[in-house]
Amino acid sequence: MGLDIPVKLAHILVPAVPEVVIHPLLAVSSIVFASFVAFYGLRNGLSFFQRNDEYVKYKVTELVIYPIKSCGGIKVDSIDITETGISCDRDYLIAKRLGGGEGLELVTMREKTCMCKLETYMEEDGELGIGWGGIRRFNVGKKHQYTAVNTGDEEGVGTESIEVFRAFLKVVDCGDAASKVIKEFFKTHSKRDEGDVDYRLMRVIEGRNNNSDITGDPKWGDLYPKGEISGAVDGSQVLVTFKESLDDLNYRLKEKGVVGMECFRPNVVLDGGGAWDEDRVRDLKFHDAWLWGRKLCHRCVMCTVDYSTGRFRKRFEPLRTMKEEMDRYGKDDRYGDSALFGLNCGGEGRIRRNETCVGTRGGDNRRRRKANQGWRQ
Repeated sequence: MGLDIPVKLAHILVPAVPEVVIHPLLAVSSIVFASFVAFYGLRNGLSFFQRNDEYVKYKVTELVIYPIKSCGGIKVDSIDITETGISCDRDYLIAKRLGGGEGLELVTMREKTCMCKLETYMEEDGELGIGWGGIRRFNVGKKHQYTAVNTGDEEGVGTESIEVFRAFLKVVDCGDAASKVIKEFFKTHSKRDEGDVDYRLMRVIEGRNNNSDITGDPKWGDLYPKGEISGAVDGSQVLVTFKESLDDLNYRLKEKGVVGMECFRPNVVLDGGGAWDEDRVRDLKFHDAWLWGRKLCHRCVMCTVDYSTGRFRKRFEPLRTMKEEMDRYGKDDRYGDSALFGLNCGGEGRIRRNETCVGTRGGDNRRRRKANQGWRQ
């Protein structure tokens, strides 16, 4: 008689099965399982309604594009985000041609810190210029201007492949004249004897497909949609940073020397929220654009380059301070002990300087860091 009650309860939970075929032990198991499902369903349901999302208004204070990867940026009044990323952003890169027909090797600020002093210029007609010391020294020309992702050869120029962030891009050589200017720049600014290194300016003509590289990454693949195409960026198409986060970081640096936002190489700089809002913002809605956050931006030695000298800062700041002093906590262990600054985003549409946007800020995602309120004083 004692097991009749569980059998009848199990029949209520599973009405399609006759009582006669429900074993008493199976009945007890069914009740336990149903209770487990109900408990977690109720808990998750309540947490959904108690997420306490906040909507925060920000102002776009800076928009920056970097026509050549790892080189100087250009502040612009608006940016257009297409399916391949920001228009005119990292459409070119510098490579060195390896001997023996071994192909091309990417050159970045990690090995040539002086690249931050290679200035880029963009005319209204889309013509790219390069120079240094405030002097424009070479116009790349429209025939090398990137317009859209495509395949095959252009104007009879053969394509080549180069590896960028674990993926291969198709590129074309911008010619010997551009190469001569790049070599002259390195000879002027680099302490090393470059010898006969064959530096080349290359234009990206076909972006990588994230379906084949990032989406296969065991840590971050779930954050990137299959089939997305991007150019010579290391991760997401758009990097967003927050002014208040920089203020808080500089307060922590104190006598070590403050840093400018340029060392983090953002595309979009926002003002008006709180320090380390990148830890909480899920998406940003502009007048004609939408950005969705994917992951916090891991920082490497590139953020320690002093743009005024083109050399690494002493003691590799601010990287060391970000790693040692910031109080991190949260559920996502994918970041480990990495230094984090800025938010990697996907997006679409047009963003304008000085416009306002609304960010959805929640407390249930990513790591969150405590701001040292002393910087507000």
